[in-house]
Amino acid sequence: MGDSRSTRMIVPDTVIGSDSLALAQLFGQFEYIVPEYQRGYEWTDEQLEQLWKDVCKTRDANRRERRADVEAHFLGAVVVICRPDDKARLEVVDGQQRLASLSMLCSVMIGFVQELEETTQKMMLSAELAKPLFRSMDGVPQPTVLLNKEGEFYEESYVKRLRQEERLEYWGQQDLGKRPTAELLKGAGLYFHAAVAKELATADGSEKRSRVLVELQSALMDCFIVIRLMVHRPKMAYRLFESLNFHGLRLTQADLVKNEVLHRAASRQDSHDKAVADWKATENSVESQSLLDRLSFLHHYHISAIEELKVGELFEGVLRHLDDGEAMGDESDRVLRYLGDLRKHARHLAKLSAYDDWPSDVGEWLQEIHETLHVRFAIPLLLAAADCFRAPEDKAKLAGIVRLTRDFCFRFVTVGGHTPEILRRVVSRAALELRRSEGDPSVVEAILLEQAPDGLFREQFGTFSPGAQKRGFYVLDLLERHIAKGAGTRPYSQSVRQHLEHIAPRTPDPDEWAHLVDDDRYEHYVNRLGNLLILESDINQHIKNKGLGYKISNDTELDYAHSRLRLPPEVVSMVKTESGIEPWSFESIEKRQEDLANRFALQIWPLRLPEDLV
Repeated sequence: MGDSRSTRMIVPDTVIGSDSLALAQLFGQFEYIVPEYQRGYEWTDEQLEQLWKDVCKTRDANRRERRADVEAHFLGAVVVICRPDDKARLEVVDGQQRLASLSMLCSVMIGFVQELEETTQKMMLSAELAKPLFRSMDGVPQPTVLLNKEGEFYEESYVKRLRQEERLEYWGQQDLGKRPTAELLKGAGLYFHAAVAKELATADGSEKRSRVLVELQSALMDCFIVIRLMVHRPKMAYRLFESLNFHGLRLTQADLVKNEVLHRAASRQDSHDKAVADWKATENSVESQSLLDRLSFLHHYHISAIEELKVGELFEGVLRHLDDGEAMGDESDRVLRYLGDLRKHARHLAKLSAYDDWPSDVGEWLQEIHETLHVRFAIPLLLAAADCFRAPEDKAKLAGIVRLTRDFCFRFVTVGGHTPEILRRVVSRAALELRRSEGDPSVVEAILLEQAPDGLFREQFGTFSPGAQKRGFYVLDLLERHIAKGAGTRPYSQSVRQHLEHIAPRTPDPDEWAHLVDDDRYEHYVNRLGNLLILESDINQHIKNKGLGYKISNDTELDYAHSRLRLPPEVVSMVKTESGIEPWSFESIEKRQEDLANRFALQIWPLRLPEDLV
């Protein structure tokens, strides 16, 4: 038997607690706060009508004389976070729409209760219905539900004003033209007032009106049941939310990070205000570009500046970083440093997507990385470079890192075929080492060359198939430009002017290409780089799927021999001999691609810093 002391037992209720509660029990003890990351109130008449139907249906089901088998209505789960430093306040993760709607319905009903004649009944009903609205703190009433958007409007409308005429007067003083959340909150009050008034319209006399209100209050407060799931350890939050999949739950780790940092900054008002401003500025910068969404940016920043981890580990990684006891200053100071760095890197990200704002070659490399090679995990290294080389005198170093990144992405991902997960680890290591070296570009060069060495790249380039036409055009475009060295015709981006040409066609004429089409290897070889050219569109359209002889030379002069580009005439020289045209074969494709690899691969994608930076 093993030593029992080596096993650490977890008490589940200290991690996640659950309670099955009637609404009357749900409210009173806690304050329910909607965090800043949550969306605002969104319910319209459609959802309000369904809620009201549920109230009336539950009321009708419990009008029977026998009360032993009370009909309950399950309202769903409410998910909250209970923090150890403030156990009286619960952060609402899922359930805001229901809690806000129920509290507004209770406020409207109190207004009708106040019109009753019987004082005792009036006091008892009002006290029960007030639970979702406010609770007493040292004798002072405090709102039970605090909304994150239009919270003041909600409180003024439904907590401080319990009669509809008072609300209408207040609403008439408000400009709600550009306040959609306030409009929806107002709409809820109007809907519920009309619904309750309709129920009371057929009740003659105060006694009958009192009975209607008692039945509605009982159905709502005693028969509506919720399950409250209470998370006691915030770092467990994401695991719970990821697995539960509640209806309407739109929560990401980015939301959790936002809530956590703003909560930690709240110990000082000046810190909280600065934190909110920094987060908003970060979001604005991220929204101004299309490379990364908010969650991806937080992840890319983290692996660029803090530590390498998977996106699913981000929230816990941020908590570890903020809990770092070795960091200088108190918790608010650590949060503000983190948010200030986020804000700065969000500006770097926005600039990295603005290609026209860079020197032409740098802007072109960035565009290749993002739009042609589609390598998103290059961004952590680019962020590190943008941060290390902010000074004007460091522009050459920044350009050198961008070029290294472009070459590495092509070598390692496009040609090498490595997965995003492996790329993430390498790029994160390079970014972190660049920062630790205080901006030594040669550190990055060494790491990237270790992963994509010259010999391996040249070998892989010799058997490479570009796949997508845009990628094939990109590779051939750089080959053409390198050969031309600025003279003659430069390939345009793939368009009506120039097309990607397959020497052995993708849909070959079976008579012209009989020596290849029946071979099972054809589908593979037809997309190899050695079988591809860039060709003027008129030539490409004319020769189409013809045989090699016609493609090489024909009476119209719409052929390889008369192309103004560099690679098509090279194919002519390769296959044309004194005795005629050699057939285009799989061996021809291999030979041509190996030749391109040996001549150009290391020159066009050198993965080397300029000599003056070494």
